[in-house]
Amino acid sequence: IHTSDEVDESKFFAGVFTSQRTEEDLAEYNTFFKELGNIHLQLNTKSSSDKLIDSPEPMEEDKPNSKYAKWANKTKTFAKDSVKEAKNQSTNASTSIKIFKDMSSSLTDQQAYCIVASRVKSVIRFEKVAYPDLVGGDGLGNNEPLNYKDRKVCRSKLLTCVERGLHGGTLVQEVVYDLDALSSNCSSGEEQNSTDNHLFNWDESRIGKRSSDSKQLHFESRFESGNLRKVIQIGLREYDLILTPDVNSGSRHQWFYFEVSNMEANLAYTFNIINCEKANSQFNFGMKPILFSVTEAHLGRPGWVRTGAEICYYRNCYQRPAKGKNYLTTSFTVTFPHAYDVCYLAYHFPYTYSQMMTNIWKWTRRVPPSTYFRAETLCETLNGNENPLLTITSVDSKSNPIQNRKVIFLTSRVHPGESNASWVMHGTLEALLGNNPYMASLRDDYVFKIVPMLNIEGVVNGCNRYGLTNEDLNRRWSNPNQVLHPVIYHTKGLMEYCTRVLQRPPYVFVDYHGHSRRKNVFLFGCSRSGSWSAADRAKPDQPAQYLMLPHLMQRISPAFALPLCSFKVERNKESTARVAIWRQLGVSRSYTMESSFCGCDQGDLAGLHLDTKHLNTIGQDFCQALSMMKDCGEDWSVDKYVERKKSFFCESEEGIGTETRIMGRFF
Repeated sequence: IHTSDEVDESKFFAGVFTSQRTEEDLAEYNTFFKELGNIHLQLNTKSSSDKLIDSPEPMEEDKPNSKYAKWANKTKTFAKDSVKEAKNQSTNASTSIKIFKDMSSSLTDQQAYCIVASRVKSVIRFEKVAYPDLVGGDGLGNNEPLNYKDRKVCRSKLLTCVERGLHGGTLVQEVVYDLDALSSNCSSGEEQNSTDNHLFNWDESRIGKRSSDSKQLHFESRFESGNLRKVIQIGLREYDLILTPDVNSGSRHQWFYFEVSNMEANLAYTFNIINCEKANSQFNFGMKPILFSVTEAHLGRPGWVRTGAEICYYRNCYQRPAKGKNYLTTSFTVTFPHAYDVCYLAYHFPYTYSQMMTNIWKWTRRVPPSTYFRAETLCETLNGNENPLLTITSVDSKSNPIQNRKVIFLTSRVHPGESNASWVMHGTLEALLGNNPYMASLRDDYVFKIVPMLNIEGVVNGCNRYGLTNEDLNRRWSNPNQVLHPVIYHTKGLMEYCTRVLQRPPYVFVDYHGHSRRKNVFLFGCSRSGSWSAADRAKPDQPAQYLMLPHLMQRISPAFALPLCSFKVERNKESTARVAIWRQLGVSRSYTMESSFCGCDQGDLAGLHLDTKHLNTIGQDFCQALSMMKDCGEDWSVDKYVERKKSFFCESEEGIGTETRIMGRFF
């Protein structure tokens, strides 16, 4: 972890942290802390155990000409409204999100999804909503084993690829799908996703009907999160597919999501995605793509399933522009069980922006008793889509004032292709809004501030890594630009407000991600002893603070792998969310939680793919781990944890110990 080259750390950090907002600039974020009351109450907030302001002098905000007084005057009207709102609503479920305007509570889930999707702004005009997203997008729920790789098949495919590269001119190739041509046919003056562009889905009326004009497969990807640029038929039932790069980028091809139809039943079709870029893939280590059949859904079995045979990932003969290296191919064969079905194929379980917003709309209508739930717009994205901020806690009470609760920040989906992060976040939100005593206790202890989708533009437009600016937003946390990176800028602003204005840093910060190279679920944290910086290593470490949560997750979650957790702070990660929040705001429990696209190779789930039910459960397990942190106490240590664990297992074997069960697992 120690770099061999000498680094002037003061110059390095001066280049990374180029500006800092003033406390007056941060004052605008008080409007996102309605649960704390007006600005005076927020600034007077004190923990029952820690006195935040210890001075006999008058409070700064009480001075008539102070900047605090000016902030208070700006928010005076707001404070009255927020207090009135709290008194009038016992559960305090509220939303001010514009995309929900005029949506009747009598709408079905599918009707609500279509309305929301029709209001989403995209780069290209969408033609429909995808059927899997319309019906919920869950996996079928089966335990599906990892794929066994047949090396002979892969060797044969690679040799065939070489042969085609040498004699490509003799092949009969026909373009059967061209997104560029389809997009250019649209009127250049037509407004994208205008009010009269009501999106819906008609797939159920198409199943079982053969196209009269051709025997070729038909393709489509002009729907939310779809990604397919061109399809070329190179054989009777073989197709080369080219993915669309991230918007305003020429690269980052990995995520795919497209529709295919007009197939014959029980015949093998081969799909070659020929412009992949990563040097290796979990497709070489057991992962299968996923398939959704509309016919199966119509028969009462809706859900994504793992699919494919002869799955290979290898370098091909097509050279990348200006890179000097060749692209790689993801190749797999699918045998469709139903003739003339409408099917969808994807890299991983999609979770669209419209799906998230529809779920928020549904959650506001079924808030548990005594629960404070607020959904509001934190800011707008570059293309004018609303970015929601969710606040979840228990309603205020004299015996348990909200002002005394610690704040936990959760974020997800900074990389749009990591849809598994959204499914884990979905499980977390379902748990936090659950009507059971364990989650009620968690809400009593904490105020949760959640930004469930950091890169909305990337998700909407089917990107893999970037958004609209050809940048990795998880490398912009040290110094985000308000114009180019509004969601990162304002999400960090919320945490800065907590730290510098309220003087109460987030107790825990976790950024949910997906991992394309490893199996299982694991956490990346931050430690001084593991830092590249000599200044960090010279300070005493506090391992109990950052090790407690991973150890609790190991105890609770079958998918979690403690040995994969790392607490290094690398120089090239200084601008990531995890490290920036740890270093700049002093949040010792700052993590990235990684979930595999593939599956597990240890524990109860070893040898199995991760399904949406597993991902949801991981999010629920995380809530349970948070609830256990309070009971561990400030004197927690790894040694004490190991001894307690040994004692527990000894008592269990003798039939003496009794443990409280939460959600089916030992507490």
